Amino acid sequence: MVRTNTVAVSALALAISVLAQSPSTVWDGVYTADQAQRGQAVYNQHCAVCHGDTLEGDAQTDRAKKLNRALPPLSGDVFTGNWNNRPLSDLFDKIAKTMPWDDPGKISRKDNADLLAYVLRFNRFPAGAKDLPTESDVLADITFFAVKPKQ
Repeated sequence: MVRTNTVAVSALALAISVLAQSPSTVWDGVYTADQAQRGQAVYNQHCAVCHGDTLEGDAQTDRAKKLNRALPPLSGDVFTGNWNNRPLSDLFDKIAKTMPWDDPGKISRKDNADLLAYVLRFNRFPAGAKDLPTESDVLADITFFAVKPKQ
């Protein structure tokens, strides 16, 4: 009986440890403040011309008119609603594969992770102790929730 309880307690402690080490939502601090700062520089260099200085997107910019399409926002309710309840890897991979519009895939995976960290910070998701990873399979385990889940 004592051995069974010891094994059960050990298994529970291991499960809690694993869960504590791998954040599961964007509300769990999945990027660092330093990473978001680096991402702001990437955004300013590659993204602001289309998506605006405040990540608002716009259908009326010269760039949007040239492309003949609206440029989606990267902040606010429309943005968070579009990505709600999806793995963060979906957003990361979309950025990595389709941006910048004039040279898709030009930006390195590290810079894309930094850029995504900036977008998360801009949308007021909390920073944490570790940089956002660059591997899609790891990002797939982080869910984007527009609203913080109740504990």
